[in-house]
Amino acid sequence: MCNYYKKLFTCTHISNTLVERCRPACAPNTPTCAPTHHDDPATWDASLITHARTSIFACFECLKAEAYAERNASISTAAAAEKDPVKRAEMMKAVDVYAVKAAKAVKAEGKAKLEAVKEWNWKKEADVPP
Repeated sequence: MCNYYKKLFTCTHISNTLVERCRPACAPNTPTCAPTHHDDPATWDASLITHARTSIFACFECLKAEAYAERNASISTAAAAEKDPVKRAEMMKAVDVYAVKAAKAVKAEGKAKLEAVKEWNWKKEADVPP
């Protein structure tokens, strides 16, 4: 017999009714077992809520709202920093410093690759008999 349950999330929201299928109901194209011991849907739903399984996560809607709030907060702080000339200058300086460091790293990597190719060519020429 399939087991019906609900989840109680950490944000105190309750999920829709979920089904834990029994072994015969796991076969393809097989419907789940109907709840047999509850005649009144309201009392059945209330019993599912009272015996809800606890979850270790918040519900999807709360997670989504939290992500949107974080994104909007970062956008608003970036917009505020763009309006303030001192903060904008600091940001531009940080971007310039990062760009310079990245360019130096790329240049150093290119030199290292060039040296490796030269060394390989030198070894290749040394291996050829006269």
